[in-house]
Amino acid sequence: MSFIVSIDSFLNKNRLYGRYDSIGVHPVGIEHATSPIMSWASVKMKEHRFKLWILELREIIRESKNSPLDKPHFFLIKRV
Repeated sequence: MSFIVSIDSFLNKNRLYGRYDSIGVHPVGIEHATSPIMSWASVKMKEHRFKLWILELREIIRESKNSPLDKPHFFLIKRV
């Protein structure tokens, strides 16, 4: 199972834990930006290991000094 994740959603959060349902996670195969966003809460219930991996990814990106943050970033994440 794979997901496309908007990294901007993570970078705009001040806390690592909190407001899970506001973080956009799109299942692979969605073609339009107007398609429904899978809520973080549903991902958390179905894919616990995936959730932890995403939180860890957010910390890595936030600490990276070479990451350009002036435009949207999307990552293809495969389930661990």
